[in-house]
Amino acid sequence: MVAFLLALVAGFVTPALDGAISRPLARSLSRVIAIEDRELRLVSFLIALLAVGLFCAIFDTGSVLGVASGMILGYFALRLSTALRAALDRR
Repeated sequence: MVAFLLALVAGFVTPALDGAISRPLARSLSRVIAIEDRELRLVSFLIALLAVGLFCAIFDTGSVLGVASGMILGYFALRLSTALRAALDRR
């Protein structure tokens, strides 16, 4: 459960990692591999996923399904809550 909650938070903060971590990483790797601007969000998502995976490995907690579903729900949390509110308002 801890891994799921951590993955949920990591998925939610993924957009915040774009400027702080992904862009400098892409610049430093530019000589070796070209990372386009549209790929920065994916890099952020993978960095967050790697951090959650390391946490799970160090503390021997969580499952792949819990981490994956937490990351996906966290990443799309604002869109899902907006869609849910719209669906409830139509009732």
